[in-house]
Parts: sequence; structure tokens; C-alpha cells
Amino acid sequence: GRNLLDRDRAARGASLARVFDTLGFTDQGIHEASKSLAVDPANDSAHRFLSDSYRPVRRREISRVSELLQAQMLQDINLNPVQPSISAANLNLGIGAGDVGLNEFSGLFESNGLQPAISLLSGSNDTSATEVVLSGVYDSLSFSLGGFDYQTDGWRDNNGQDQQLGNLFLQWAATPQLNFQLDISSRNSTEGDLAFNFDPDSFDDTLTQDRNFDSQRIGITYSPTPNSKLLFSHIESDRSDNRQATEPLPALVVDLFAGPAVVLDPYNTDVTREDDSQQSELQYLLDKPAFNLVAGVAVSKIDTVFRTEISVVEPRPLVFPVVDYVALAEESSKTDSSLEHRRGYIYTTFSPTPDLDLVVGVSADDYDDDALTESISSTNPKLGLTWRVAERQTLRLVALEVTKPSLANNRTLEPTQVAGFNQFFDDVNATQSKLKGIGYDYRIDASAAVGIELTSRDLEIPYLFIDVNAGNAESTRFEDQEEKIGRIYFNWAPTNSLAVTASLVSDSFESGPDSDVNTPVTADTDSLPVSLTYFSPSRWYAGITATRVRQEIERNSLSTLAGGEDEFTVIDLGLGYRLPRRRGSLSLEVQNATDEEFMYQDDSYREFRDEPSTGPYFPERTVYLRANLVF
Repeated sequence: GRNLLDRDRAARGASLARVFDTLGFTDQGIHEASKSLAVDPANDSAHRFLSDSYRPVRRREISRVSELLQAQMLQDINLNPVQPSISAANLNLGIGAGDVGLNEFSGLFESNGLQPAISLLSGSNDTSATEVVLSGVYDSLSFSLGGFDYQTDGWRDNNGQDQQLGNLFLQWAATPQLNFQLDISSRNSTEGDLAFNFDPDSFDDTLTQDRNFDSQRIGITYSPTPNSKLLFSHIESDRSDNRQATEPLPALVVDLFAGPAVVLDPYNTDVTREDDSQQSELQYLLDKPAFNLVAGVAVSKIDTVFRTEISVVEPRPLVFPVVDYVALAEESSKTDSSLEHRRGYIYTTFSPTPDLDLVVGVSADDYDDDALTESISSTNPKLGLTWRVAERQTLRLVALEVTKPSLANNRTLEPTQVAGFNQFFDDVNATQSKLKGIGYDYRIDASAAVGIELTSRDLEIPYLFIDVNAGNAESTRFEDQEEKIGRIYFNWAPTNSLAVTASLVSDSFESGPDSDVNTPVTADTDSLPVSLTYFSPSRWYAGITATRVRQEIERNSLSTLAGGEDEFTVIDLGLGYRLPRRRGSLSLEVQNATDEEFMYQDDSYREFRDEPSTGPYFPERTVYLRANLVF
């Protein structure tokens, strides 16, 4: 039947994408997984591979973990380990303790049994990581129990991290049509100042951030017919963030001769935020010979308690002629707020001809946040086109609007891509954006491919404006930003043992007049990574990647951060061995092998903003030894 043929096409596409992952062909892997989902949106293997393909791509953590959630909701019981380091969002490890591609899919048949797996890592800057996962299957039940511990001192002072994660995943196939899931996770983190704000010496040596996060999810998948599925997911999470730092704040000094004067004194700031989140989603999937359909509704509710304590580090001594001292900023405050985000969506993929896939969709959002003076409602159209112009040529077009959803545990069942273009970025909640893009992919022959992708995003970020000239009147305003990204890639496997990849990425960012003073006015970044990987028939492999980066940062005149221009080259080396029978791998990695020093602005200014962030490059040589073992 047509449905079975479509699912076979999707399964073969996902399997092909795994080959791209092994070769390091990230762009092609994303496109192949997206093509598979256009054919069959219920293909759990394609969702899982798209999630894994997003890992090396910046600012797609929400899409990555959302695709992982969708893969779990759609999968049959299996021995796939649910690695804590992969299921958590925004860990900021720089490198991972797990090896994607070793166990992202199960065998053709599953039998009762247990499968332990362990990953060990040791490296520079007192870096160490241990991840242990035990997965098992017994008749209609499967489970995965894992723990992860990661510690590092970082590449500069106060750049350390301490991460502990644990998760439990249970799945029960009550009947061939009805599937239940339970997912419990916990995370404890302690971090210093992780952001790389162009100047390596520009950081806060007093900043510490502690985070405690607990999440529980139940999932139900019901298949009323062979070509339809109904998914239900409910997530509850509790999160507590504490940020401590010493900052210069105003104080009032009264002098008998000079009169009152405002000076800057160091103050301790202690900010705690506690979130209690709930999120329920219902999704319907339908696969028909002429089209497929993805429709759903979701409700998120987040209650927040925000506490701030500001105190003087050391009181100024009362020395004549100073007669008084008032700490203007010394205060303690507590505010409560809640937000509710209701949304619905529908995506339909038509194939009017065998060479054309047309995606038409729409989403509607109603965002009500006590922290803003007005609710935000929007209707967001989606339009995507994939046209196989010739046997080896594909043209992709997209035009869509999206409102960044407020999410419990940063994940959703809503499709993350349209025509191979990602629509969810790690933006501020309720950010409204318009995305336009064009992509062209050309498979030169069986061993080589090139492609180009151009995208443009216009963003409107809501914030609360307080007008001191109007009696502290409050109003909701929008901060404008613009992003333009161009990407050209070239992938080539000249022999069965060699893989060559190259890509040129141009990223242009521009902020509006209402942006924070420390947000760059403009940020232009060009990067050119070129890599060569050799795969020996005896399971050894080795690789080298050279990345040329040029960046120019323009700052606001009031900004306390550095700006300027820098150009540098980073060389990364790798050597590894894959154990027989997919039992794991051993590898040695050297990042920035030449110990190149440089200045660089990471994406921390335009990501979540309420979580630390790390960049892809560090001005210091780091060496890692890693072992992944599957028993």
C-alpha cells in the first residue's frame, strides 16, 4: 500500500542520514531527516536522527530536545539508552561525554535483557565526566536509568562547572495500539561566568550561579488506525536559580563642604528565581496517500517567585567631614508573577507530484504574562516548499512566522522544522519572529554534494518599559533585532576511507535602539571550517579540522564590554578506535591544537538569557581522552 511504501521511503532516508552523521556531513543529515519526516511525520527514527544532527549546530537546543521527545513518544519499546547528557537542554559542556551515532537506533528484533553502557572522559583544566546508563527490555516493558557527572575548572578564572544529572525512563506497550511512558529527571548545576564576551579578560570573577531542576513527564501514544496516532504529553517541572555577584551600585555620600554626591560602591547581589511549570500537549498525526497532517494544542503555565537582596559589601567609615551615609541600593524585594501560554497548530504536507512537497500550516498563540502590561496574541502562517528539480537537485523555500513558546523543560511536540528550515531558536519567551529562507542542494555524484542556504529573521522581543519621566508608568514594548545567515557546504567522500567537508557560514546580527547596552549593535561573524577524516578498515579513524574565523563587534557607547575585530584559525585533531560489534569507541581529541589566542563574542547575548552559555571556540589548547563502552 501507499502508506507502507511511504514509511519505507522514510525509514531508508533516516538510515541514509546515519551515514552522513558518521562522515560528519551535518547539513546533509539534517536535510535527509527532514525529507523523511515530510514523507512520514510519525517516523521515530527520523526524529531521533534530526535531534542528533542538531547537536553541533548553535542555538537549536529547544529543537534538539523537542525532536528527542517526539522520537520517544513514537518509538516502540527498545534497548536504546536515554543518556542524561543528551536529554538535558543547554548543558554547556563544550564537548559531550556520549558518542552520538553508536546506539541511536535498535536492532530489527528486540529480546528480553539488560544493556549497560558507560562513558568516561578526562581532560585539560581538571575536566572529568562519567555517564552510566542501564537499559532493559522485558516483554512489553522497557526502561532506561542513567546518571551523569561533569566537572571542569574551565579555560580561565571562574569559568568552572559542576553538573550532576539523573533520569529514569519507563515505557509500557499495554497493547499494540496503546503505549505509556514515564520520564523523571533531575539536574543540579553550579557555574561561574561562562560567557565569552570578545575580550578573554572581560568576566566577573565574583559571579556564581546555582540551578536545581526536577522534571516529570507522562506520555500516552494511541494508534486508532494503522495510519494515525494520537499523542498526549504532560510535563511538570520545578526549577530554582540562584545568582550571586558583586556589582558596583550607587550610594549617597553627604559632605559638609561639598554637599551630597552619588558614588559607586561594591554591593553583593543575591537573586533567586523559582519556577513552577506545567505543560500539557495533545497531538494528532494522520498519514494519507495524498497528504499527511500534524495538528495539536498545548497549554503552558509557569508561576514564578523572584527574590532580590542587595547589600553593601563594607560600610563606608564615617570620617569627618562626612556626616551621613545612605546605601541607596540596599534593599530586599520579592515579586510573584505567572504566565499562561495557550497555542494551537496544524501542518499539512501535500505531494501534488512525486517531485514536489508543499507544507502549509498555521499556529495561533495567546500569551498572557503578569510581568508584561498586555497579553500577546498572534496568528502565524507557515509555508514551505521542497522541489526536486532534477534527480540530483533540490530547491527549498520557506516563509513562516513563529512565537517562541514558553515551555516546561524546553521541549514541545510541535514540528521544529518546515522544509528543512529550523523554526525554533533559543530566543526569549514570547519573541515574535519572521523567517524567510531559500536553500539549494546538489548531489554531484554518489560521493559528493554541495549546497547553499540563505535565511533572514526579523525579531520582536517583548520587555517591560518603565518610564521614570511619567511617574514610573509601565508599558510593554518590543526590542527589534535582525539576523541574516548564509551557509555554503561541500561534502565529499572520494574513497571508502576518506571524508572531506567544508562550509562557509556568514552570520550577521543587528540590534535595535531599545536593546540592552551590552547587546552588540552589530555582530558579523564569518567562519570557514574544513575537515578531513580517515576511516581505516581496521576500525581506526583520525581527523583534522581547521576553522578560519573572522568577527567584527560594534558596541553601544555606554557598554562596559569590549568591541572590535579579530581574525584567527583554530585547529582540532582527533584519533579514535571503534570497538567490534558496536561495543563502543575510544578517542583522543585535541581542540585548538596550536594554542591560538584570540578574541571572540559567543551567542550568550541572544540565547535563553536566563541561563549561562558557552561558545564553540576557546583561546586555549584542551586535550580530552574519552571511552564509550556498550556491553
